[in-house]
Amino acid sequence: MSNISFAEQFRAAPAQAEPVQTTTIAVLSIQDAALSKFSRTDIDLRALAARYKDVAFDVTTTKGMKEATAARLELRTARFTVQRIDKSTRDELNDLKRTVMDKAAELVKIVQPVEEGIDRQIKVEEERKEAAKVAAAAKEAERVARHKANIERIRGYREQAAGKKSAAIDDAIAWIEARVSIGVEYEEFQDEAKATLESTLAGLRADYDKAKAREDEILRVEAQRVENERVAAELAAERKRLDAEAAALRVQQESKAPQVEHALSGTAYPHRGLSLTDVAQESAKEPDESVKVGSPSVVVSLPAARSVRLAATAVLRQLAEQDPRENLDLDAVRLIAVYAASSAT
Repeated sequence: MSNISFAEQFRAAPAQAEPVQTTTIAVLSIQDAALSKFSRTDIDLRALAARYKDVAFDVTTTKGMKEATAARLELRTARFTVQRIDKSTRDELNDLKRTVMDKAAELVKIVQPVEEGIDRQIKVEEERKEAAKVAAAAKEAERVARHKANIERIRGYREQAAGKKSAAIDDAIAWIEARVSIGVEYEEFQDEAKATLESTLAGLRADYDKAKAREDEILRVEAQRVENERVAAELAAERKRLDAEAAALRVQQESKAPQVEHALSGTAYPHRGLSLTDVAQESAKEPDESVKVGSPSVVVSLPAARSVRLAATAVLRQLAEQDPRENLDLDAVRLIAVYAASSAT
C-alpha cells in the first residue's frame, strides 16, 4: 500500500497542460486526489478477502487454530490500515479545507475589486437604461391617456347637451363643427377620434330634431290654447250681446207679436195660425241657414232660420200693403223672428 499522504499527493501533482493567458484557474479534483490514496489499498484488500473467503480452518487442531489466528490478524490489520487512511485523509482534508479557504480568500481579493469596479459601471448603465425604459413607458402611457381623454371629451359633448333646448343644441353643433377637427396629431387614434366625432355630431343632430319637434308641439298646443280662449271669449261676448239684444227686443215682441200673429193668420204660409215660436219649433227639423239681422247686420246661424225668415218676410210684406204709412221697425221684427227661433232651440 502507498503511504504517501494526501497533502503530499496534492502538492506533488504535476500540471497537465501548458499555462495559457486566461482568467480560468485549473484546479485538481479534490475527490480524485483523496480517493487516489485508496487505489492500491483497494486492490490489496480485494485480493486478501478473496484468499480467505471460502477457507474453513480446522480450529480443533493446533495448526488449524494457528492458521485461523494468522488469517484473522492479517484481515484485521488490513481493516485497521483502511481506517487509519480514512482518518488521516479526513484530517488532512480538514486542514486542507482551511488552507483552501485562506488561499481562495487571497485570490478573491486580487480579482474582486476589479470585478466590483466593472460591476458598478454595468449597474450604472443598467439602471440608466431601466430608468429610461420606465420614463419612456410613463411617457407612452401619458400620450395614450391624452388621446383617450380627448376622444372621451368629444364623446361627452352630447352628454353635456342632454336635456337642453334645440337652440342650445344647435349652437353646440355649430361650435363643434367650427372648433373640433381631427388630424395627424391623434396619431394611431385618428380613425377612432374621427368615428367618435361623427357619432357625436349625428347623435346631437338627432337630439336637436327631437328637441325641436317637442318645442314645436309645445308651441302648437299653447297657440291652440290661446286660440281656444280667444274663440271662447268671442263666443261668450257674442252670446252676451245677443242675449242683451234679445232681452231688449222681448219687450217689443210683447207689443208687436199680436199684430204679427194676426198678419200670419191671413197669409198662405204653411204654418198659418201658429205663433212665431211655434213656427220655429215646427221648422226645427229643417236644415240650418244663416240670416242677417240688426243694424249693422249680424250673421246668425240658427235652426229653422230659413222658415222663420220666410215667415217674417211675409208678415212684413202684408203689413206694408195694409198700411204703408205705418212706421214699422223692420229690424225689430227680424230680431223678433230670430229670437223666436233661438228660443225654440
